[in-house]
Amino acid sequence: MFFMNKPGYDTEFLETFANFSPTNGQYQEIKKHFPDIKLVGVENEKGTYDILDPSDLKDDDQINLYWDIKFFEKTLWLPDENFCSRLDNYIPKNETQQDLLDAVYHLLDLDKGSAGLLISGEVSTGKTHCSVGASKELMKKRSNTFYFMTEDHFYFNKKISFEPDSIFILDDLNNPYSFFKDRFLEIVQFVHDKGGRIFVTTNKEPDSFLKNALAINDNKERILDRMKGLFYVLEIEGQSERTSKTWYEALEQ
Repeated sequence: MFFMNKPGYDTEFLETFANFSPTNGQYQEIKKHFPDIKLVGVENEKGTYDILDPSDLKDDDQINLYWDIKFFEKTLWLPDENFCSRLDNYIPKNETQQDLLDAVYHLLDLDKGSAGLLISGEVSTGKTHCSVGASKELMKKRSNTFYFMTEDHFYFNKKISFEPDSIFILDDLNNPYSFFKDRFLEIVQFVHDKGGRIFVTTNKEPDSFLKNALAINDNKERILDRMKGLFYVLEIEGQSERTSKTWYEALEQ
């Protein structure tokens, strides 16, 4: 069946494509990044469904799409617009966005010790794009234990095992004074003391984020000192990509 007989691919690679049937929204997003992608219908005992046929893609594109699918399998709540988000297709539009990309690559290159990024910025300026992209790079490296969590899934993730050099990517944490505050501080202290990486994105201004995260905490001065030594803080500027693509944009020009 199409590229399934192409030599050089292992069974797990082939099965990833054979077992993934994209929704219409996912397919439209994939098509933007991989114009030569096709759908092919397959049948089983449950009926007919469509899977991706990447046989016309270059090998590098096939591999990139493979990792896009593998990351989605771990984060089924991932919005369609971020399905193909990777570091190699993030295009900085200003100096702060280039600083963000450089900082992420630098964080990924570190082997030992404790390091953190706190990325603050308006909605849709590339924060989630880079956090998803960083996660895919970590998957490629088969890094030590890492977790990608959004605010909605952060509190309910009961599978966190605190191991030295673990990596935590916490995307879109905008209410650090709410129900997940204690767990967030637990992760911060663990990474600081035991080594690892923590990558946090938020819509909140950095000082406000840290202040609220430490509200009603008896050890806030000590923890704040640790945070300042752990986090490299970046404030990202730029117009929301979502609002810049609205249907009525032309009417307002």
